[in-house]
Amino acid sequence: MSDTTVYIIGAGCSVKYGYPLAANFVPAFTSFSHSLDSDSRRLKESVDETVQLMHEANVQTVDELVFRIHNGALDDLRHSPTQGYGLRLRRILKAKIATAALFLALEQRAKSESLDSYQRLILKIFPGSGDWRQRFRNARCHLLTFNYDRLFEMALLRMFGIDADTHLLYGEDILNSGLHHSMGESMGFKNDRFCFLKLHGSIGMRIHEEYGQPRYYPYLDGAKPGENIELNDDRFLARSANPLPQDRDPEPLIVFPFEKDFVRSGSPNRLAFREYITTVWQQAEHVMETASQIWFIGYSFAMMDRTTVIALLTCAKQCKRVVIQNRPGEAEQICRMLAVEHPELKNSLEPYGCEF
Repeated sequence: MSDTTVYIIGAGCSVKYGYPLAANFVPAFTSFSHSLDSDSRRLKESVDETVQLMHEANVQTVDELVFRIHNGALDDLRHSPTQGYGLRLRRILKAKIATAALFLALEQRAKSESLDSYQRLILKIFPGSGDWRQRFRNARCHLLTFNYDRLFEMALLRMFGIDADTHLLYGEDILNSGLHHSMGESMGFKNDRFCFLKLHGSIGMRIHEEYGQPRYYPYLDGAKPGENIELNDDRFLARSANPLPQDRDPEPLIVFPFEKDFVRSGSPNRLAFREYITTVWQQAEHVMETASQIWFIGYSFAMMDRTTVIALLTCAKQCKRVVIQNRPGEAEQICRMLAVEHPELKNSLEPYGCEF
């Protein structure tokens, strides 16, 4: 497709439905920890350890915490390099489990919301009155998100009455997010239609390295966004005590900014999500090449990820208009900051001070 519109949504789109902004994760984690019962002892330990490390590192966001863990800022000097590396990996995994569990708990509460903002976005992306399949085929736009949550998916299924398990939902015939119907297949997209790219992964999926290849699993045994689920140790840590990594639980398909940057730098690695990140970001660059206008909605351009996003914008050679939709005052401030730091964008930036 050519002459398309690309919508890019951030955490500001989900905050009105109970999800924390990055700087509010500590109180959100603490409240979630207090809600867990005796069946979730190890899950609670993961949440509490993540909160403790955030206090120790004096950081507000999980992204900042994981960056410091990765760079050894929280290492125990009594450990050998091998022990220290293993501890970093365990701490990062616990932060992912804590984040996935928190967001799944918040999803249970959000399902009672109207999700009116997401409904309006869906009607903008898929206008008309025809069958949803035809609307999806006719859409001349794409949606990219930095959010782990599944509010867009929940609203979409609700509005069109689509009955799809996780793999069908993210497969080529619906959201075209890169995952095939068969978990054993490599990732891929249909390039002549709408696609929904989750740039940092999703709480609905897990990933595991098997026989040297990544394999993707639904986190919830195929449960759709918003369906009732039990959040306990069996859900997240059933096989965590197994001595060999290949025998442990698949990890949440949540990718923190530094992890994504590390994979995309081309550094040799065996991270399970390497294929996902490489493929999804290549597709993001491809859809940006066709964009005549780009809308950033509820995205703050945080420093941790700004460089990568600006690099993504450089792919949009045909783009004439970059709209920054955020809260009144904040949209204008973001545009001023971008115009100063990246003057090549100045003439295309357009602030839109409006809540999502």
